[in-house]
Amino acid sequence: MESRDPLARITRHLPRGSFLVGGAVRDAVRGVPPKDFDFLIPQDPFAFGPDLARALDGFFVPLDEDRRIARVVLRGGDDVDLLPIPPGGVIESLAERDFTMNALAQAIDSGEIVDPFNGRADITARRICFVAEKNLDADPLRILRAFRFQAALGFSVDPALLAAIRSRNHLVWSPAPERIAEEWFLLLAATPAGPAIESMSDAGTLTALFPELLPTRGCEQNVFHHLDVFGHSLAALHAIDEIVATPGQHVPPESVELVRDYLARPLVGNRPRAAYLRFVCLLHDIEKPSTKMADADGEIHFYGHEKAGAARTAEICEKLRLANVEIELMRRLVVQHMIFGPGLYEIESNLDRFFYRLFRDFGGDDGLGMLIFSLADRAAGLGPALPADFNEKHKRFVADGILRYIRQKDRIVPPKLIAGEDVMRALNMSPGPEIGRILERVRELQAEGRIQTRDDALRELPEIRRGAG
Repeated sequence: MESRDPLARITRHLPRGSFLVGGAVRDAVRGVPPKDFDFLIPQDPFAFGPDLARALDGFFVPLDEDRRIARVVLRGGDDVDLLPIPPGGVIESLAERDFTMNALAQAIDSGEIVDPFNGRADITARRICFVAEKNLDADPLRILRAFRFQAALGFSVDPALLAAIRSRNHLVWSPAPERIAEEWFLLLAATPAGPAIESMSDAGTLTALFPELLPTRGCEQNVFHHLDVFGHSLAALHAIDEIVATPGQHVPPESVELVRDYLARPLVGNRPRAAYLRFVCLLHDIEKPSTKMADADGEIHFYGHEKAGAARTAEICEKLRLANVEIELMRRLVVQHMIFGPGLYEIESNLDRFFYRLFRDFGGDDGLGMLIFSLADRAAGLGPALPADFNEKHKRFVADGILRYIRQKDRIVPPKLIAGEDVMRALNMSPGPEIGRILERVRELQAEGRIQTRDDALRELPEIRRGAG
């Protein structure tokens, strides 16, 4: 009978003298079931790997021919990486690892743990320590990885490691952008991510990674804010952490599962929506310093910072080689973040149209992301000029939008009742941009509840064309 324990299922096929190494041993020491597995084996992984793949009903993937590193991808989603035992034995391999907590090996034959760098003690102390400073130079991605582990595990970064990182921040862009993005989004996906990003900031790594943030430090704001731009951005990120951790304290009970599912849902790969909301918290006001001005009364304004910030955000995302769908979501969140003005709460008659347009612009569910991000943005702005009930009003407004999406989805995201051909036939029109404008007005009237059927839509077409719809 096949073992349900994935580790036991794998190790029964490995040659004697093999070792489980790295994160899987770390997780076992922590009492956490491992997911992916690295093994040191006393054979050539390129020769042994195909046999293991067949035995496990997986797929063999060569990773690094020069270093003879291979992978077997299992059908359940786990990865098995195979590395050759170097001439100096298992300790030589562990000495090249990033952090002491990962420089652990467990003998498959005896179960004995090899721990030459006191990694178990550091796990118990919940601290991240380097194995050797030179290992950061060998792969500067480990600079980011230290903070990613801080976020994911809740460990602290050892002062000696922080000092080594500070002296190497100039290397942060040395790895391929795709690798940087992967590590960065693993950090952003953790809850909470805020403390690790604060540590990155204190170490100078955050602005080494995103130098565009430097001008936001010390950029004072107007009377609607109590923090400078940089502080506000970090506070918004912490607010997202709170919403992700305890959504029931921020959204109506009826919507908690919907919001929790949305925040966890991946956009690209394994990157959850919550990661993009955290990222946009850092970037949404990035162009406030460049647009800052004072009027004749000395009041500070940032006219157009959302449009300039959206362009800058797209540039940063492109530098990270993000997919187009990721760039567009980030860009749209930034360019739209100023739509929640104080007067909005007083125009109840137009809220149907407002929420329709919001969810239309975000293609449906990502309108929830805009509403959730706006909660964080508002929570991070507590200036003396804000009315005492401003944030509470906004929270009720967001709750209204989310509940409309749940209860009246056919109005918020209305179904298509008629097509362009119907408009041209009914109004004897030729193809052109006016057809699109008429169809858009039909959908707005659906959102307002004034059109409910195909017959309603066709009947309203002459009035819509005359502009009195």
